[in-house]
Amino acid sequence: MLGRKQDRLLKQEIYAQKVAQSQTQHHSAGETLNKNDSEEFLSDLSENDTEFTLKVRSGQSKQMRERLPTVAKMADRFALSDPARAAIATASLRDLEIIRKANMAKAIDPFKIRRERKKARVETLELQRSLEGSLQGLYFDGERNVTLQSGKKKVVEEHISSVSEPGSKYIGHVTPSGGLAIDLADSILQFLEANNYDLTQLKVVGADGTAHNTGHIGGAITLLENRLGKSLQWQICLLHFNELPLRHLILHLDGTTSGPNSFTGPIGKQLKTCEEKPIVKFNTIRADLPEIDPKLLSTDQKYLLEICNAVSTGDFPDALAKKDPGLLCHARWLTAANRILRLYVTEDRPSKNLKMIAKYIIRVYAPVWFMIKRNWQFYFAIKHVWQSIKLSRYLPEDIRAVAIDPYIQLNGYALHPENMLVTMLSDSRTAVRKRAVELIVAARSNPQQQSVRQFHPPQINFSARDYPDLIEWKNVTPPPALRGITDQELEEAIEDCDFVERLPQFPCHTQAVERTVRFVTQASTKVCGTEARDGLIRNTLESIK
Repeated sequence: MLGRKQDRLLKQEIYAQKVAQSQTQHHSAGETLNKNDSEEFLSDLSENDTEFTLKVRSGQSKQMRERLPTVAKMADRFALSDPARAAIATASLRDLEIIRKANMAKAIDPFKIRRERKKARVETLELQRSLEGSLQGLYFDGERNVTLQSGKKKVVEEHISSVSEPGSKYIGHVTPSGGLAIDLADSILQFLEANNYDLTQLKVVGADGTAHNTGHIGGAITLLENRLGKSLQWQICLLHFNELPLRHLILHLDGTTSGPNSFTGPIGKQLKTCEEKPIVKFNTIRADLPEIDPKLLSTDQKYLLEICNAVSTGDFPDALAKKDPGLLCHARWLTAANRILRLYVTEDRPSKNLKMIAKYIIRVYAPVWFMIKRNWQFYFAIKHVWQSIKLSRYLPEDIRAVAIDPYIQLNGYALHPENMLVTMLSDSRTAVRKRAVELIVAARSNPQQQSVRQFHPPQINFSARDYPDLIEWKNVTPPPALRGITDQELEEAIEDCDFVERLPQFPCHTQAVERTVRFVTQASTKVCGTEARDGLIRNTLESIK
């Protein structure tokens, strides 16, 4: 066994030999290994990797020159060191008898993997940029990440990710120069302009409902509209909207949160270990869940569907009892719902507050969640909010007044007349579609509506008997999503209830961009710099297709 100093000297000698080979054989292609490559490679190598490296290269004069784009993308997708990736790839070739001990010319070494990954990142970026057309929908989200800088230094940076809709295509990510909404808006626009995105057809913007995004004067979306000189159709994430009443019901009945993943109340304190408790004979709570393809759901969402059905029927399978309800985190209230139901089925005499929260999850939160996932198109948004209001009316008025209705009102962006009109165009009733067309045509003819309007959530009529009556029809502005649709084409929608299905299919939630946020978070700790992160993310997304 070599000592650490001798081991590192040996690795440096291997690297120096490889640099000499690389600069001789790849100079024409502009491929050189720099200091960052050296540091990253040496940090990847373990004692076992060194043994592998020596065995593969010893006595070989020929190089493996074939391109490995698929291997490169998979290498970026999974968190393995370059030596480990090379070892697995070479072992596969040996198993297939493409290479043998007597002839290792096609063996794949770590430097080959590294070069291929870098090439694949550049090629993927160039290909995706060449396929981009005009941008119709821009959805963005972000978070602060621990970010790798030069060497092994790490800092905390905010990264804002964007996707284009329809299609949920990754656009890129940016680091705003500051923490203000104007910094966010400027960074997004500067990125889009620098990369030659056509914004003339941009109609829809999607984000979560934080004041940072939705402020009617200084919010990021308003600033984007003002910079572009036109109104955009707001799609504020309905899955976030659906979580807020549940969150405040829990806080109202069980007390405040304590830290990022704990509660102070008697119910919340039991959630971390709820899955360790045995199932008892519990009182069922009738569920009326929409039919949904489980393939549309994540692991945590499937658990919610299964446990709702179990609580509704009283039949709790052993396999479900052994499943993990998901990590408890205040950024993910769905897993809190999972754990509350898991706790409920372990209590033969549950408290009044536990029963009330569990019933709300079964009767309101879960049905609306699955309706949003199934009918994700933006013209269903109003109907989802309408369902949330209707289904929650069973709660005592004092509970609704404190924990439910104020947060539906606060986040009622979906009920803006611009969104309401699009939903009405999809209604099965001719009279409702006719009214929508008349209101849109009238709004278009108003010269005062040609400038950028200020976006305010409307006052909600919680006593409404039909969704068009949820709001007062004041200050009606034409839906930006219908920009380019003529009045004559709108008139045809009166007799055609499928009209909206031929429109671009923008989502009413932001889960696609949230997925890219997770990829950015993972990439931030693996590679340095925006371009390297971006290439790693694009390769990863390509490998998943």
